[in-house]
Amino acid sequence: MDEYLARLEAATGRKFGDPHKPLLVSVRSGAAVSMPGMMDTILNCGLTPEMADAQPDPLAFWEVYAQFVVMFARTVAGIDAGRFDAIRDEYLKGRADPDAPLSVDDYRELVERYMQLYAERSGREFPTEARDVLTQCIEAVFNS
Repeated sequence: MDEYLARLEAATGRKFGDPHKPLLVSVRSGAAVSMPGMMDTILNCGLTPEMADAQPDPLAFWEVYAQFVVMFARTVAGIDAGRFDAIRDEYLKGRADPDAPLSVDDYRELVERYMQLYAERSGREFPTEARDVLTQCIEAVFNS
């Protein structure tokens, strides 16, 4: 894995886990025969919460990171996506204007709640180190 990440870093000028110029990867199955919808895919592996402050658009970062947390939890820990939908719905109902666009703080709060659900359902903390995340993504997709 390290050899291939190094190749990608050299080719893109980005570094995996770097908060300022992060290299993000997608983990997809490589079945000999395409089976749409049968194999898992995890997008944006390499995102970590520590990257938020270094990004030009923190709102976009937190929106994508919230989606990543759900995708990771669903694929790696088998947590039903509906549980995350319920958390989001409950959170939106508690806002002064449930239809207003979400802010950075809203997404941070949702991510915190998503990570809490992950910890409760999986028995372990949500990983926030890029290589640990990638390793778990690869294992989960390989086993799907």
